[in-house]
Amino acid sequence: LFILLSTGVIDARVTFLKSEVLDNIDLKDTDTATFRCSGGCRVYSPTMNDNIVIVDETGRKIASKIPLFTQMFSEQYFLQGGNYKLQNNNHFAPSFVFYAVEKGADNYDSKVYYVGS
Repeated sequence: LFILLSTGVIDARVTFLKSEVLDNIDLKDTDTATFRCSGGCRVYSPTMNDNIVIVDETGRKIASKIPLFTQMFSEQYFLQGGNYKLQNNNHFAPSFVFYAVEKGADNYDSKVYYVGS
């Protein structure tokens, strides 16, 4: 069981050995933020936002936040190994939380719960 807490304390990227948590601060002064997924990863977000999308290294849109939100607690959204970025299609820093865990991480098969503040 892995619990992801989103409070005022989490104000930017948090990087663990094989996982990362990103939020709106990571896209504050830029349009993109990379995240690790070299051997494949599962991604989660409790945030619905059409302006935040996942793109591959060529800039092709892979997924928007809406499918990530709707699949968060039932199906896990899996990305094949590659280089990915979160891209902000709006110039304002939207509020969001995003969690990526790489294949092979100890908590790769764990459920993720979001506890809002």
